[in-house]
Amino acid sequence: MLGTAVGFALSGGSANAKLANGMGTMNADIFQAGLYGSTQIGALRLGASASYGSMQIETRRSIAVLGQGLAADYLAEALCGPLQAACDLFSSNGFAFTPFAVLQIQSVRTPDFRESNAMTGAGVGVKGVGGPTPQCALNWA
Repeated sequence: MLGTAVGFALSGGSANAKLANGMGTMNADIFQAGLYGSTQIGALRLGASASYGSMQIETRRSIAVLGQGLAADYLAEALCGPLQAACDLFSSNGFAFTPFAVLQIQSVRTPDFRESNAMTGAGVGVKGVGGPTPQCALNWA
């Protein structure tokens, strides 16, 4: 049996969070996009997808001990691309033995992260964190 499917998805939204007693807030605008494709040729099934996510994040927090607040406004981006394969080796009475393998590669970046004093704008805390953090995983079942 030959069958192919392709698709895409787009989404957007926002997230908000608050800490108790006015200790801090977080606001984020979110965008996501993805592509997917799969095909089946006989017992062999192959699939691949790619996705991108972006969050523009703004944080504000109070540090009572220091008597000041810290603020950050930065972009976080994620890329992901899994490849998958499966093969139906045996099937009988509604049960199947199907080995399945997935290779997934992903990267998360926060290139412009910097916290600064909310009053003066002077940089404090962690500065310039943001190299890409690539990860690769191979799973099988």
